Amino acid sequence: MDETSFPWACPTCRTPLEVVDPCVLRCPRDGLAYEQIENIWRLLAPEKAAYYRRFVDDYEVVRREEQWGSEGGAYYRALPFQDLSGRNREIWRIRAISYRVMLKQVVQPLSRARGRPLRILDTGAGNGWISHRLACEGHHLLATDLRVDSADGLGACSWYMDDVFFEIAQATFEQIPLCDDIMDLVIFGGSFHYATSYAETLCEALRVLHPDGQVVILDSPVYRHMQSGEQMVRELYGRLRRDHGIDAGTLSHENYLTLERIRDLGRHFEVDWRVIKPFYGLRWALAPWRARLRGRREPARFYIFVGQR
Repeated sequence: MDETSFPWACPTCRTPLEVVDPCVLRCPRDGLAYEQIENIWRLLAPEKAAYYRRFVDDYEVVRREEQWGSEGGAYYRALPFQDLSGRNREIWRIRAISYRVMLKQVVQPLSRARGRPLRILDTGAGNGWISHRLACEGHHLLATDLRVDSADGLGACSWYMDDVFFEIAQATFEQIPLCDDIMDLVIFGGSFHYATSYAETLCEALRVLHPDGQVVILDSPVYRHMQSGEQMVRELYGRLRRDHGIDAGTLSHENYLTLERIRDLGRHFEVDWRVIKPFYGLRWALAPWRARLRGRREPARFYIFVGQR
């Protein structure tokens, strides 16, 4: 395989796609054609587009009303180390720490072991900031997401292309439009908890992963107790109804992780997990103790899970 390209597969039947012209791919089995529009490959199966339409519309309402994104490229190129909008600085501070730890403890060691740049899938990529950063490190990136809007979805990736190139595709967790066993690393950056089925999502990630590749989950909320996660979900859904008029229960996302859930997934798929616990500062370290003293539910933790078969 060309190190700078990816072998596309039909999202429905996984048959390798044929190149019709530089902006059109076609499945030789079912005849469906997939276009590249504004540098984004639209590799979403028709039935999945209909299934997720309500969620995408609602999510974009929330992100727009919470003022995510910017009209200038400087904002995107500064992420995650600076939030030039000033609206979500604490969130980006956490993500910057997670990213640095992942780069130092996962990406760089794996690249040294391979002796070459890595082929990396950044799934649930949002505005593509992880793909931008890792492409600038010299790796070969594919960013995928359901959303293609220019403020907070894949459309924002256009701001990075003066710096570096990476592939962009609209796709779901459950139907990654790639052939088997080709990626060195699959990253879920702040996105794994949006899966409607962790088992189905992890199974698909492992399918496209090279047998000795790694899957990384970071910036998803982790709780010691399932009851705390369920309480968080109730609070979240209540806030979305109150502040945005949205019924967030239309799709049954899993929403959070527990250590037991990760262990169960590992046993089922024969994946060994390494758990990395970044230090986000003294205030974050003391938060569980403060919550306990005040009789509140435990706060979410943000671990990095690194899985390998």
